[in-house]
Amino acid sequence: WALEHITCLAPLREVAGALSGPLAPERGLPEGLGEAEREVRLAYYREKKVPQLRWMLRQARELVEARLSARAAAAAAVVTMGGGERSGSAERTPLRVVDLGCGKGDFSLLLAAAMPTLQVLGVDTNADAIEYAQQRAAIAGLPNARFQTADATALSGDGTALLVALHACGGLSDVALRLAASWGASCLICTCCFGKHRALSPAAEWDLPNGEEAKDVLCRMADCADPHVST
Repeated sequence: WALEHITCLAPLREVAGALSGPLAPERGLPEGLGEAEREVRLAYYREKKVPQLRWMLRQARELVEARLSARAAAAAAVVTMGGGERSGSAERTPLRVVDLGCGKGDFSLLLAAAMPTLQVLGVDTNADAIEYAQQRAAIAGLPNARFQTADATALSGDGTALLVALHACGGLSDVALRLAASWGASCLICTCCFGKHRALSPAAEWDLPNGEEAKDVLCRMADCADPHVST
C-alpha cells in the first residue's frame, strides 16, 4: 500500500473531558517522585502522550464509522431479502473494540468516554495495571469499558470489530496483526521498540535465512533514530 502521512488529531475540546479528572493520564504517575522527575514526566504526557491519544482517537473513530456504515449496508441488504428483524437486532449490537497491551487503560478509557456506544475491552498481562484501569473506569462511570488480565495469544475475537494497540512493542505488533486478520477485524497499531516480547514472534515465523541473528539486526535497524534506516 502507498504510505499516507496523517497529522490530524481529534479536536482537543472533544477529548478534554476524557483526559481530565479520574481519566487524566498523569494520575498514573508513581508516588514519591521528585519535583524535577515529576515535571519531566508531565511534560511527556502533555507533549507526546496526549497528542498520541488524540491521533489514535481520530483514526479509531474513522475505522468505527466505516464499520458502522458497512454494517448498515449489510442490514439494508438483508431487509431487502426479507430478514428485517434479524438485521435490526444486529445493527443495534454495540461494536466491540479490543485494546491489546492496554497498560493502565489510557486509550481504552478515552475510547469508552469519547464513543459511549462502543464496548471496549482492555487486555494486558500486567495484573496491577489492569486493576488500576478497572478502578479508573469505575470512578469515571464508564460501564462500557472493562479490563482483563490475559495472554494476547489466547484471546477470542467473537464480535470484535476493531483491534487497537498503542505502543505495541516487538512481537506484540505481530500478534496484533495476526489476531485482527484471523478475526476479520479492522486494526489500528502504533508500533514501539522492536526488540521486546521476542517469544510472541519467534524468528522462525519470519522465514529468515539466519534466524534469530538476522531478526536481531532487523530489530536494531527498526529502532534506529535515523528515519531512513528505521523505515
